Amino acid sequence: MLFEEKPSVLCLLNVGMNVHKETIRIAYLTSNSKEAVKEQQIKHMRFRSKNPSKS
Repeated sequence: MLFEEKPSVLCLLNVGMNVHKETIRIAYLTSNSKEAVKEQQIKHMRFRSKNPSKS
């Protein structure tokens, strides 16, 4: 997962999955952007663990 940390810039994160890819938009508005990214990653991992790939 690649992203640039810049204040007040909209960045796109491409999250690869076995079945499909999702694009997550995150606006970096504060200096706490790393925490926002971690929180989004945790939510995504919880979703993946509840909905495993069928392949």
